[in-house]
Amino acid sequence: MSTDQATTHSAPARGPATTPGSRARALVRDNPLVVLVMAVQAVLALRLQNSAFQDEALYLATGHWLLQEWSGGPPLTSAPEGWFTGAPQLYPVFAALLDSAGGLGLVRTASTVLLLATTAAVAWSASSASPEHPRRAAAGAALVVAATGPLLALGHFASMDAAAFACLAWALALGLHAVRRGAARPTWWGAGAGLLLGLAVLLKYTSGIAVPFVLLAVVGAAGAAGAAGGAGAAVGRQRAVRVAAVAAGTGALVLLLSALTWGRGLVAGFVSSTLARQPVAPTPSSELAVEVLRDAGLPLLLAVVGAVVLARHRPLLGAALGLGALAPAVLQVVTGEQVSLYKAPALGMVLGAVAAGVLVAAAREWWASALVATALVVALVLGAGTASRLFGSWAGSDPLRDVLVPLVEQRPGAGVAGDNPETMQYPLWEQVPSQRWGAFYPGAYQRDGLVDAPAYEAALAAGDFSVVFFDGSSATGQQLEPQMPALGFQQAAEVTSPDGSRTWTVWVRPLGG
Repeated sequence: MSTDQATTHSAPARGPATTPGSRARALVRDNPLVVLVMAVQAVLALRLQNSAFQDEALYLATGHWLLQEWSGGPPLTSAPEGWFTGAPQLYPVFAALLDSAGGLGLVRTASTVLLLATTAAVAWSASSASPEHPRRAAAGAALVVAATGPLLALGHFASMDAAAFACLAWALALGLHAVRRGAARPTWWGAGAGLLLGLAVLLKYTSGIAVPFVLLAVVGAAGAAGAAGGAGAAVGRQRAVRVAAVAAGTGALVLLLSALTWGRGLVAGFVSSTLARQPVAPTPSSELAVEVLRDAGLPLLLAVVGAVVLARHRPLLGAALGLGALAPAVLQVVTGEQVSLYKAPALGMVLGAVAAGVLVAAAREWWASALVATALVVALVLGAGTASRLFGSWAGSDPLRDVLVPLVEQRPGAGVAGDNPETMQYPLWEQVPSQRWGAFYPGAYQRDGLVDAPAYEAALAAGDFSVVFFDGSSATGQQLEPQMPALGFQQAAEVTSPDGSRTWTVWVRPLGG
């Protein structure tokens, strides 16, 4: 892109101002390899299939129930703001609307589109970070995104992650664009970046880990904007600091206004679900580190090496992208939390892929190009395998759904309880409101001063629940199941997941009983 080099290294007299729209169109027009990579990425993501994961089902069911509540229906039994890891009024509601229009497939396809948007923004940022070789940098960054297995899996997963990643990636792209000497109205683009940063945090609280690194990267981009030296460099630094300050202020304002208006309950939820969260599945840090390297080790290595290469000329930009790539995974490894560990390197690689793109652009010698190309091919193969493994890591629950739906429909108004019930709350959200569900999690159910198994014994005897299913995963379920005949229940079915990894037993109160 010769026009990029002209705007970066030109004299103070400027040519026509560039805009994000024109730059995005130029990226597609001048770099068909980026489009090809995105097509491959879409194919690799769309091939991933499984029934709804527990988290996906929770978001979708909650979104449907919130829409019901807002339209005058029954309120939720508990405020999801208190335990969701993002604002439940945002992604879950958006996903529920899509689900009503086209089912789980449409919701997952929306995530694919959002991650493709992330890839486009990352490619644009890489071309800005490497103005000498923008095409190579953009194509390399896009390929690293497609080769990061956790990102690929989240690109066809009904969660807020893809939306948050897209906001972060475009915030960085707009911020780097605003710092460029050819960009008109940099303050406005900085404000746009800030809006996206605030939205990213609201969508997924842990996105806040990446925000300081995005802002530091914007400041560090002044090295490219002020490459003319002297007064030009000083002006470039001032411009970069102003853009970053506007972005930070705008993002903070978005969060503050949200906390004071529609999102008053989010602050307590953010503290309980993120800041004060205790590990659900505590695991030694050494084991978690090995798992991170298994899931995304090669892309992270490319990001770190690219950050080192970039830091030789733009130290702050290289440091921001390199540390931003590592920070989410390092933080989760240190806290010892195994749940959703693969999402941590995925978040980091939204920034790290930009640095990796710079590495691809810098590998000009034949041996360096061959080495980097080999690493990219290996990463893509490994990433596709990792995405398949992650997407097949949970037991498909469709057989259980096929059994439960008719049983519940035969018992209008029936209460339903079970082990890990979220996967069934989604297909049954219309038939069974949130108030009629019971979960066998420790401390999750109380009745008449009783808790867990004793509380459920009283509830089952009183007829509060008419359909119950067990998978043997909870202490409460293990205590209850042997007592089901004495409590007036009959075993209706025993079903096994398609991969044979999980078996459910389904018990019902006889009709008329």
